Parts: sequence; C-alpha cells; structure tokens
Amino acid sequence: MILCPRFQLFEIEDQSWCPRWLILFIQTYLTTLWNRRIPRVLRRSAAEVAAAVIIDNLPDFSTYTFVDLCAGAGGPIPTIEKVLNEECSTNSYIDRQSEEGLRDQNHLGPIKFILADLIPCQKGWEKLALQENIICVPKEVDVTQRGGVDVTTLEGVDGITLAGALDNRRECRMFNISFHHFDDDSARNVLANAMESTQAFIIFEFLQRDLTTLWFCCVTTVSILPLLHTLLVYWGSPVHLLFTLIPIAPAALAIDGFMSMLRTRTPEEIDRLIKQPNPLSGKWHFQHGSARILWPWHLHWYIGFPLIIHILQLIHAFLPVVFGLHWDPSRSISPKRVVGYYADWTVYKGFAPALLDAESFTHINYAFADVNPFNGTVNFFDRYAAIQKAFPDDDESRAGNNAYGCVKQLFLLKKKYRHLKIMLSIGGWTLSGNITHPASTDQGRKEFAASAVKILQDLGFDGIDVDWEYPIEGTQPNDMVQLLAEIRSALDANSKAHAAGKHFELTVASPAGPEKYTKMNLREMDQYVDWWNLMTYDYSGSWDELARHQANLYRSTCKPQTTAYDTASAVKYYESQGVSPSKIVLGMPLYARRFNNTSGLGRVFKNDGPPDAFVVPYKDLPVRGGNVHNLQQPVASYLYDPATKSLLSYDTPSIARKKARYILQEGLGGAMFWEASGDRTDEDSLVRIVVDALGGSSKLDRKENTLDYPASSYLNVREQFN
Repeated sequence: MILCPRFQLFEIEDQSWCPRWLILFIQTYLTTLWNRRIPRVLRRSAAEVAAAVIIDNLPDFSTYTFVDLCAGAGGPIPTIEKVLNEECSTNSYIDRQSEEGLRDQNHLGPIKFILADLIPCQKGWEKLALQENIICVPKEVDVTQRGGVDVTTLEGVDGITLAGALDNRRECRMFNISFHHFDDDSARNVLANAMESTQAFIIFEFLQRDLTTLWFCCVTTVSILPLLHTLLVYWGSPVHLLFTLIPIAPAALAIDGFMSMLRTRTPEEIDRLIKQPNPLSGKWHFQHGSARILWPWHLHWYIGFPLIIHILQLIHAFLPVVFGLHWDPSRSISPKRVVGYYADWTVYKGFAPALLDAESFTHINYAFADVNPFNGTVNFFDRYAAIQKAFPDDDESRAGNNAYGCVKQLFLLKKKYRHLKIMLSIGGWTLSGNITHPASTDQGRKEFAASAVKILQDLGFDGIDVDWEYPIEGTQPNDMVQLLAEIRSALDANSKAHAAGKHFELTVASPAGPEKYTKMNLREMDQYVDWWNLMTYDYSGSWDELARHQANLYRSTCKPQTTAYDTASAVKYYESQGVSPSKIVLGMPLYARRFNNTSGLGRVFKNDGPPDAFVVPYKDLPVRGGNVHNLQQPVASYLYDPATKSLLSYDTPSIARKKARYILQEGLGGAMFWEASGDRTDEDSLVRIVVDALGGSSKLDRKENTLDYPASSYLNVREQFN
C-alpha cells in the first residue's frame, strides 16, 4: 500500500556541492548492495534477481546491447553481464533459440554492456573494465540533455566509437535505481528518447513508498551495514576513523535513502509520464512487477518494448496450444526490400553499373526513361548511355540487333546475383511534366503502358517504377490511378504471353510532403502498386528560407523551425489511407544539402548559384568529428563548420541505423536510396549499414529475377547475353 504522494525532494548526492569522495562512497555502497551474496541468508544477489527478471520478461534478450547512462559505480551490471551471457551459453537456451526460430546468439557474439554517467566513476569502473563485455565511457554523459544521447557516437576508453557494440543488435536502456532522481519533465524526456531511439528500456528500483520499503531503508542505512562498508572501503586510510566514529558518509546515505523512497514512482505514475504526451506510447507494450530478494527487500521493475514484439510473443505461445503447430515468428515479418536508384548520368562520372553493391540491394531502379509529351511513348532520355555505350568487354562486331550500354551491364549483374531485380524508372523531377498530358487521355495512357512494357520485354527489366512529380492538380490524381491500372494490365498481359504468368512489379516514387500526398488518391492507387518508394528527403534545400534538416524522422520538439516536414507523419498518413506498412519503402539520401553563410541550424542562409551546386555526395563527407552532430529526438544529423559558416544536412551511419530500426519497429517494407553512386565503399557505407541493421542480406527479399525474355527485339537479350 502506497503511504504518501510522491515528493521531488533533494538528495545530497545530487547537489553540486557534494564532494566526490561522498558520491563515490554512496555509489560503491549501492554497488555492493546490488552484487553481494550472504551465504545461507541471501542465496541470490539483487543483481542476480534483476538478471532473472530480464530473462523472464524481455523477449529475445540475447539480441540486445544494454546501456546504462546513469551507471554510478557500476551497480548490478557486472553480475547481470555474467548471468545473461552464461544463460546464453547453456544448451537449454541454445536449443530453445533454435526451436523458436530466433536469432543465433553465437552469430551475434556475447551480450555487451555500455556504462556512462554524468560523473564518471573511474575508480569504481577499474574492475569492471576487466570484463571484456563491459565498455565504460570516460567522458561525462548527461542522459537528460536535449535531443537525447546517441550511444553510437560515444567513445570508450580506447577512443573508439561504440557503434560496433550495437551492430546487428537492438539497444535496451537501463535505469538501475536511478530513475527516481529525475524530475517529471526530465523523466518524461528520458523515456521519450528511449522509445524513439531504442527498442526497450528497463527501470529497476529497490524502493517504493510503502511499509516494506520503510523497513528496508532502516535495515540498509540506519544500521551497522554502512559503518562496516566504511571500514572495508577506507581501511587503508586514516580517514575511516572519521567516517566510523563520526559517521558523516553513513548519515548522508541514510538521508538520501529516505529521500529516494519519497521520490520513487509507482507503475501508474510512470504510465502517466509515458503518455503525456508521447505518440509512440500506443505502439509499445509495458509491464511491471516486483521480485523478492530477501524480506523486506524487493526489486521493483518496469519494462517497455515495442508492441509488435509482444504480439509475436503471444502468437508464438498460443499457436502450438491451439493448433498443435510450431511457428517461427520471424516468418511473420516480410522480407525487406533495399532499393537503389542508378542514375544514367553517373556513368559519365566513372560510376559503372558493375560498381553497384549488388549483394546489398534487392532492386535497382534505372533512372530515367522519358515520355513523349504528345502521344505518351516511353523511351530512354539518354539512349546512348542506356543501350549504345560500349564497355570494355563488349563486342560491337557481333552480328544481329544487340543491346549494350548500362542496360546490358545491369542484366549481367542480375544474371550473377539472382536476387537482384532491375526496374525501369520513368519520369523524375526534370521529366515529370511530360507525363501530364498523355496521362489525361485513354490513348495516351495506353501508349504509355504499351511502350513501357515493350522496353521491359526488349531489355530485360523486372518491373516499372513511375516517378511522376506530382499528380496533384485538377484531374491528375485520377489520371494517375487510371495510368497505373493501364500499366498493371499491360504487365499482366505481357507476363501471360511471354513469362508463364510471372509477376512483374509496379512501384511509385511518392512524396512525403502533406501539401502533395493529401491531394493524391493514395487509396485507389494502392490496389495497383506493389510498393511505394517514399521520397523522405529533400525536406529542405537551397530553395528554403532557413537551413533545416532535409531527412529527419520526427519533428523537432525543441527547435520546431529546423524541421519543416517529417517522415513519421508521412508514414502515418499513408497508412491512414489503407496502405499496408509492408508496402512503404523508406527513402534515404546518399548526399547532403549544403547551406552557406549561415549561423547554424534553423537560421537564415545565402546560397549563390544553381541548386545542384549545393548537393554533396555522402562519400565526400565526414561521418564523425567535432562538427558532426547526431540529434536523437528528430533522428537527424548535420555538419556545421563555424569557421566557414557552412552547414550540411545528411544522414550519418548513426542516423541510418536508427532509421533501419524504425523500419523494423513500424513493420515497413524496407529502404530506398537516392542515388547509388553517392555511397561510400568502406565500413561507413550507409547501404550496408542499413542492410546489417535490418538483419543482414539473408533477411531481404530473395525472390529470383527473370532472365528469359523470348519476345525481345534484341538478339543478345534473347540469348541472355551468353
């Protein structure tokens, strides 16, 4: 029974005037309390009880990296690390993982733990550093800072960033008897950041505002235990006499213990913090409880993780009972697509199709084909680059009507990588105006569809991508629906005649701005579309008034002027129009938008020159350093150089990982990149980072492409370029 309301009273340890030695005393005492066993009295330490709570209540716990940003002197982490990794190595756990179709723990390696604090406890962490799976951050980290904390940008003792500790893993934030220190505003922000940027959080508290806690406080603070601790900790120093005879440190510990009891929150109070206001609260599952350590000592816990994980867990539990079946929950998550646009003009810059990362992509969209604005005939904008340019291994003396150029190179690529599908993308920003008139007439739509499908059959494409920017005026929304219907019909007819009924895919490059997507007939379009390539970038650029984020996931709550648009709102709107999340492929830029002569993010700027002059390929940008900023609340990053007064908005590896986790969390269909030549080829490749975060290439769409095009007008296409 709760004895009194919650009071946000001060604790001595939190005060700026509190000496470091006293903070160290309190933190080491609490760490001892967490990890100490007492033979025949305390069979399991509090930390072992906490580990059992994690094992029993956090689904698939072995796939997480656990992060404690209020670590004190280490708390329960050394014991929890040993217990969880020992559990993962037992035969029973390995067998259960295999039976349930969950991820291979041996593939992921041991579970890692990251410790940080506002006042790093270097002395208390000396022994922890000996455990190879515990990483300590020596610099100050404030978990309450605006925008949250991006763990991947933190550095360990060796100066190496911690991104590797999260590769292929989810992140779980831990608050080990620390959450009560936050006032309501800070606590609300800390939880919101945990829900936006991680996949789980856990709150552990020893105390609650009840009678058993009151008794526990008396036993652990107003007793001989703190006095014994002073003797053990300070035995080698004469000051221990001062601590024992005049018990300054134990007195401070006793005061803070009772203050902590009054500051702890009930589960219902935490619920209210989460839902006031937090748009993600409805998509998360929360559970709580308490576990007895030794009467009157209880461990109170509160755990949150995405609702989809909880639903899959329930389904997995009940299916065998109801149907006598065993079900692999990973099959409920559709394979992800990774789509890359290959721009024909990049071949003149030395980026040949053979340089594409074919193992990472599932689809390559060849951009762009043009449309005759009068009759609707589709043809290549750059015919030379597409089918005439000779590459080193081409034999142009070969007899017959043959295709060369980028199209041949892409065919050879998909012949080698049978999971790779090549799509013909029609339109684009520059050429979209040519679609308007043909799409408005029956004859124009028929010619558009027939000529596009003929190119598909002639040159070995696996589908068509329509990039009309944008059908939002007058009859254009309905024209787009009818155009898609005509293309779908033509694709199916071609498949029946020449491909034994194989499904050729039809996609749309679609806008992420509400002034556009709210005017489109998304619900009617969706029946013809296999998926939507959502262009969630170019939210800001040289045309804008302020230097803003160009591809942020959420609206900024602390600096709203820096986010004119946001991705999450676009995704939510598409879903409200009946579009399945699994059909939404999230766009990511492989370039930066540059803003010159500006004093910073959200400020005015002045760019002199054409818009293209202020686009910088990602491969030419730094991904870390003092001028690179990763913001966790809007999930966006930028570089600002105060010396040159230049700002660049782009996705860093840290932000790309967060977006991949968002794709998984929301059950989206995958990721799309504009455009492929902009990526790096080293370990900071955004495409490979996203693929790894999605679970690796084995989790992607591996449906085979088509190689047989018997009705092609090109001899070498019919012969599959043999």
